[in-house]
Amino acid sequence: MKRFWSMLLCLAMVLSLGVTALAAEPVEEEISLLPDNAEPLSYTIGSGTRTPAVDLPQESATSTGNGLTLVEPRVSEEEIDFSSAILIAGEVSDNSIMTADVADNQAPVGKPSIFVINPESMIDGQYTTATIFYIATRWNNQDLCYDPEGGPLFLATNNFPAGYITELNDEDYGTYAGYAVRIFNRGSYFFQFAISDMYNGMTPVTSLNLNIISRGVFETIDGSLTSATAVDRHSITVDYTNTDTYCLSLLRKGTGGFKVTVYDENGTQCGTSTVSDLHTGNRAKGAIELKRPEGVTGSYSYSVSVAAVDKYFSAGDTTYRLAYGAEDQKVYFFEDVSDSIELPYYVPYRDMLKDHDYRSICDLTPSDYGDYYKITTKGPETITLTQRRDYFRFKILSTSTFETLYDSRDLQPYDPYGSSSSVPFECISVKVNFTPGESYYVVVYSPEGVGAPYGYEISVGDRQLISRSAEYTIPEMSFVKGTPRMLNFKLTPVTGLSGYVNTVDYSAHTATAYNMHGSQFSVLSPGTSTWRTNVPHTRSIDFGFKSGQPLVNCGGTWQLRLTPTESGTYPGAKITVYYMCEI
Repeated sequence: MKRFWSMLLCLAMVLSLGVTALAAEPVEEEISLLPDNAEPLSYTIGSGTRTPAVDLPQESATSTGNGLTLVEPRVSEEEIDFSSAILIAGEVSDNSIMTADVADNQAPVGKPSIFVINPESMIDGQYTTATIFYIATRWNNQDLCYDPEGGPLFLATNNFPAGYITELNDEDYGTYAGYAVRIFNRGSYFFQFAISDMYNGMTPVTSLNLNIISRGVFETIDGSLTSATAVDRHSITVDYTNTDTYCLSLLRKGTGGFKVTVYDENGTQCGTSTVSDLHTGNRAKGAIELKRPEGVTGSYSYSVSVAAVDKYFSAGDTTYRLAYGAEDQKVYFFEDVSDSIELPYYVPYRDMLKDHDYRSICDLTPSDYGDYYKITTKGPETITLTQRRDYFRFKILSTSTFETLYDSRDLQPYDPYGSSSSVPFECISVKVNFTPGESYYVVVYSPEGVGAPYGYEISVGDRQLISRSAEYTIPEMSFVKGTPRMLNFKLTPVTGLSGYVNTVDYSAHTATAYNMHGSQFSVLSPGTSTWRTNVPHTRSIDFGFKSGQPLVNCGGTWQLRLTPTESGTYPGAKITVYYMCEI
């Protein structure tokens, strides 16, 4: 019996020792790390939402059944100086239009007057994109048109682009009422209009033939390169009588890039500029400054070569436009809808074999009319405008009516790099609920209409990403061979939006520290269950962001595991998470 109890006691001791060994094996107390450089940053945009979601309104035109269309133009609060206004004539039809469905309706009475408000905008007697016409239904406190039945009046047109028209009334004194018309794209327009009542009874129809030229004074050259070795040659003549500097600007109209070189009358090269193709940088504009040669006081000629660049050439679509004029006119060179550039859907550049960074990079300053980009949408998409300084905004226009469907003018940009930014970086980002398959113009413009020393980047599609990092110090601690040490840390992307892991790097203070855990470390990213371990003798874990692997969220609580291969005092290290975060 004693032998039995002795054996039983020995078995209990063995079991006790086994439990102790199992208890010591997993981990010591988990340590929480504080960030060294991941302090939260705060930004505001507009009312405080960094990326507001917006719905686009319906276009305003309504058919009347009389061959004209009622428009509901936006009401302008612009202050207009009428002191220089001049009266112009249009061709007027003989009779008012009576609606058939309301037999006793009386059509509006009277005849609206048509003015050019700013005749100084005309160049050599021609209307320009700066000319403002005014259709007055009330003038000098007198009604020129009115509804005999006391109803409201409306404007009806022949499908004339409603975006060119604004309602402009003197709300304070009632001196004038009517519609301002500013045609901000050059071309020939046949404009018919009438004043309508609510039952489609109308005044006689007035017709105008309007030929609109650019408000800027410059010349253009259009061309197309047919092969990767093609060279087009042009001659231009400028006049230095009233200016010391001319500018030659280039615009990529297609998808292929090209190089422009300018030579003086002696054949000496005096300037060059290159625009890239759609897939390589997407820099669609460039400029060459042509200063007055010494001794020249009047006309001077230059030779211009336009050459395909092999790596940028796009067969069948290397079309271009050159514009040249005095330096103070260059802001007007490419502000017309005919200068629009196709902007494909933006996807952040991750896989060099699959992705293209479809941002348009522009180093030239847009005017208050702006640079046109044509997009065809897939549905809700994010428009992101970035710039070095707060100079520019964007708006969305209808491709058929040129109505402004959205304008970011009132949004305040934010710097996604926050207080750590050594160079100012301003960002405006808006999520727009586009109709799938529809086309729109995104127009980048300068609200103040003044030149700026910096350019901008614009993208439509997915959110843009910026590269950031969060660094954490691993403190000195005791190591017991074979007993893993667990540490955790929390990462919040600096923009407050989604972030994706690029790499996790480990940096030991000494080689001894690195060797104390066999040169390996493991991390568990937030919301996952699979540990990732570095390749032996490397100090980084690659999460595959740049090779197009599935995105891994970086925001949340991380775990770090070090498994000692020897006992002793571990001197500490640093762990750094490099990630890409949305802006």
